[in-house]
Amino acid sequence: AALKVKVAGRREFAGYWEYLLDNAIFTVPAYPLWGGSALVGPDGSLLGVGSLLVQEVLGPGSPAFPGNMYVPINRLKPIFEELVQTGRISTPPRPWLGLYTVEHNGDLVIGGISDGGPADRAGLQRGDSLQSLNGEVLDDVPDFYKKLWASGPAGTTIALRMERDNDAFEVKVRTGDRGTYHKYGLD
Repeated sequence: AALKVKVAGRREFAGYWEYLLDNAIFTVPAYPLWGGSALVGPDGSLLGVGSLLVQEVLGPGSPAFPGNMYVPINRLKPIFEELVQTGRISTPPRPWLGLYTVEHNGDLVIGGISDGGPADRAGLQRGDSLQSLNGEVLDDVPDFYKKLWASGPAGTTIALRMERDNDAFEVKVRTGDRGTYHKYGLD
């Protein structure tokens, strides 16, 4: 099945599951068979791979309007052969906490935690509010991921300033490699 769509915009996209794209492609109308679908340009070239059905395709603060988010193919081209051969890229893995982070009333809040992940082992809980990482104030979800990923490779210990039930506290968390927690049958 095919559907003629229009690009509604290109912008940063942050997912609550420690996911960030700097230049995602958003299209309308929504395509119901989005997962892995091809975004093909007028000249027949592959522009992106379907990743998500989203409700705010026009951007944060805009009225809810369904559409799709595509990962630009230029993100895949440099690493494609390595992914096919080994199932992952050879660069050191990014630090991972196993948090599902959402913005609520101007705060970054833990919406969920991966069982057995670094955040779980550190005692963080759903509903905790993230204030800072290594002494740097966290502005929003993309800012959190950028600061986390800039802290070093997986295995790096970070300091998080948190708030729970109006009490502030600091916790040190040894980050992990997401790939060791989610194998996806690539052994």
